[in-house]
Amino acid sequence: MKQSDRIETLLSENGISPTPNRVLVLGLLAREQKPMSLADIEACIWTLERSSIFRVLKLFQDKGVIHTIDDGSSITKYLLCDIRQHNAVHSHAHFYCDRCRQIITIESPDFVPLKLPKGCTAHEINYVVHGICMDCAEKP
Repeated sequence: MKQSDRIETLLSENGISPTPNRVLVLGLLAREQKPMSLADIEACIWTLERSSIFRVLKLFQDKGVIHTIDDGSSITKYLLCDIRQHNAVHSHAHFYCDRCRQIITIESPDFVPLKLPKGCTAHEINYVVHGICMDCAEKP
């Protein structure tokens, strides 16, 4: 199956019409497999206006196709959700390097169970660990 067919299938499975703009944005996020800011996406897809990209990202977030990462930089990053977590509570852990600003997904994190207040339901849990990555630690 071609990448464009997989993207269209993913959109359709989430109740999203596969318009050219949506296929373009989701294709980029699928290809990059790293957190990207609106400015990063805009630089890669210069044929779309910022407002169009933002509307697509908002729709994807509302439908659970992508999630956001708040790394403390005041710049929201977007990342394609793990398909295995679809329709579940999205639990993510990321490592943010304070020097190079790289964000690394932490695979299979062990989360301490959270006791939510009575009547509250979680839909996303997002942990960000700040520090210095291995590449930066090796530099003088």
